[in-house]
Amino acid sequence: HLRAARPEWNVLCYSGYTLATLRRRGAGAARLLDGIDVLVAGPYRERRPQTHPLAGSNNQRIHLLSARGRMLAPALDLTPPDALNLALGPGGEQWLIGVARGAARTAIHQALTQPAPGEDVPCPN
Repeated sequence: HLRAARPEWNVLCYSGYTLATLRRRGAGAARLLDGIDVLVAGPYRERRPQTHPLAGSNNQRIHLLSARGRMLAPALDLTPPDALNLALGPGGEQWLIGVARGAARTAIHQALTQPAPGEDVPCPN
């Protein structure tokens, strides 16, 4: 289980289903929900604008399912809808965290893969 392996992590889950639908799915779904801190519920709708930093579209609902999730509420309330974070993974890989749409996502990924000014670029032999 993720919680046992990484107790310090916040567990965020995206679902194309509403929370009510998931709760009707039985014991297996209930066990999954018990391990989630924040659930982004509902289908992504590209034509619906983003109004929350964790949701891709404004029809999606954010559910803070655990005490840990509820502790995140003040920070989420202060975060602009289009906010992104850049983190470094354990191997130095770059992680883009947040919901970036269309051209903005493409531009960010291109910028992350280009060498920094003054950085050596390997030449093919």
